[in-house]
Amino acid sequence: MRRSLVIVAAAAVAAVIAVILLVTGTFGAATDAGSSGAGSPGPGGANASGAAGRVTASGAAGRVTLRLGFVADVAQAPALVGLREGLFAAALHGTGIALRPVPFRTDVAEAAALAAGKLDAAYTSPDSILAVLADSHGAKISVVSGAAAGGAELVVRPGIASPSELRGRTLAVPAAAGVQDVALRSWLTAQRIGTGRGGVTIAAVMPDDVVREFRSGRISGAWMPAPYDVELAEAGGRVLATEESMPPGSRPAAVNLVVTRAFLSAHSAGVLALLKGQVQANDVVNHSLLASAAAVTAELAVLNGGRLSDSLVGASLAQTTFTDDPGAASLAAEVPPGLTASVSAAMPALYDVAPLNLILRMAGEQPVSA
Repeated sequence: MRRSLVIVAAAAVAAVIAVILLVTGTFGAATDAGSSGAGSPGPGGANASGAAGRVTASGAAGRVTLRLGFVADVAQAPALVGLREGLFAAALHGTGIALRPVPFRTDVAEAAALAAGKLDAAYTSPDSILAVLADSHGAKISVVSGAAAGGAELVVRPGIASPSELRGRTLAVPAAAGVQDVALRSWLTAQRIGTGRGGVTIAAVMPDDVVREFRSGRISGAWMPAPYDVELAEAGGRVLATEESMPPGSRPAAVNLVVTRAFLSAHSAGVLALLKGQVQANDVVNHSLLASAAAVTAELAVLNGGRLSDSLVGASLAQTTFTDDPGAASLAAEVPPGLTASVSAAMPALYDVAPLNLILRMAGEQPVSA
């Protein structure tokens, strides 16, 4: 991965800062700090009595605010666990940076806010990253960590026993040209099944509507992320394919952690602290499934005003890979033909995992590549 001398120098300075940060704290689970409060609803319309209302001071009041965006869904468990358990707040303590969580209901709303410079960092999908890169007026961003990969499944009617039986049927995905659309088309190609006339018809269906469409018979199945795939299975469907069974290089990233280059340049200590919280959050999700499911369920209940069952959330977490590896190869495979030129120009400078690898090494974990 190519880097300018400025970035290399910044990484060296960041290394020194990280030592200071990490000497004063441990990589164990932190106690919840400043997790209460209220405010106005976030841009995505989530309930402000949860993460939207939390501003956690990590030093002298009024210095710097880190606006952290995330989408309130199960796939973003590291963000939800990090907020619920106070991991980000604890990591930022002493840096003089206050954390302001900004929840969204949709990727589209989050991508618009990120491109407009209304966020400093965000847990976001590959679709949103591509949208920001394609926006000529958008904020310049860097992917600094992975968060989650895979987790989606193809759930079909119980009478469909093999891929060949999908010909002539309609399958749903959350969005055209999105992560699941690309994964489904890749899987169909591997099965030597085409799309369109004589093959499979792929339709974009909002996840909240997919169970109703499935029960009505208008679709024969869907490639959906958790928890919608789990709900389809509970509605009588059967799992025909999973992203976890795909080769590692083709397994799509579901969530990455990005920061704006402006914030990374001005506040490297804050980014290192955020990454420390991210690594801790993924460790919690990977090693304490029951506790993580409870934390995710509670946080989503506050943000969305409803409550998913602990069993549904637990099943969703169990089938998702929570990894700090950003999965750079999978993003390159998702670039739509019309965006190839503009996005390709931004790709060489998109990934900056040097700060993450510093945190991982000091935590005794394996570094990642991008």
